Amino acid sequence: MGPVVQGEFSVIHNSITDADFDNFSYGAFVVTDIGGGVIQINGTSITVPNEWEGQVVPMMIKPIGTLGDADLFFLGNPKPVGLGPTGQMSGVTATANAVWQFINIKTGLPTNG
Repeated sequence: MGPVVQGEFSVIHNSITDADFDNFSYGAFVVTDIGGGVIQINGTSITVPNEWEGQVVPMMIKPIGTLGDADLFFLGNPKPVGLGPTGQMSGVTATANAVWQFINIKTGLPTNG
């Protein structure tokens, strides 16, 4: 998950139609009209009190375990282009030689070294 600046967001995405976890990181949500219903974020079911409607609720939102709802909007920022995992990923020993796997910074794919 990429960096999110808490409190400063450049996009608001409807959780069903616009959510794009590949290109955006979300650091808050807004419920527009859930009527005390339940939403699921990060694998946790949250009963939303009526007082939360229209309020910005800060929370790092992960794609796994998060379900969209027509009245749920995510606030976030684009992920920086070109940043991602780099360096040593894993290490195994093959015979007497150590074999390491790295992330290729240009392709983002694992490479044995």
